[in-house]
Amino acid sequence: MRAKPVTAGCVDGLHRHASEYAFGYSAQRAALRAALALILRMPELGAVSREQAAALAGLAPFVQQSGQWTGEAHIAGDRSRLRRSLYAEALPAAFRWNTALRTLYQRLVGRGKPHQVALVACARKLLIFANTVVARGTPWTERPTPS
Repeated sequence: MRAKPVTAGCVDGLHRHASEYAFGYSAQRAALRAALALILRMPELGAVSREQAAALAGLAPFVQQSGQWTGEAHIAGDRSRLRRSLYAEALPAAFRWNTALRTLYQRLVGRGKPHQVALVACARKLLIFANTVVARGTPWTERPTPS
């Protein structure tokens, strides 16, 4: 698979999303790659609801059921590269620098959820943070979590 050449249209598109990139980056304090993946792979960021954003990124739970039979909930979606970027960023965020994600992770694991399920929830929350910050047009400010 060959990379596409960089054109003037690509550069203009990146300039147009520069402010969104700055807000997305501040929302997560994310690694540069994860913030860049959000802007490049999800141009709808800030224009859709949090549920729609999670579904587009493949981080929304979908329940499989038929008639009276109800299966387990699984994540699904077609933007696997974006999902992988958010999942990779959720791991250090949930353990090191984001207190809201750390609290969410500890609460889910304390309830008996597996590690991977808790990390997917943290990745979804990261996406919701970035979507909200871009939609509001204000930089991220961390509020202390109530104890």
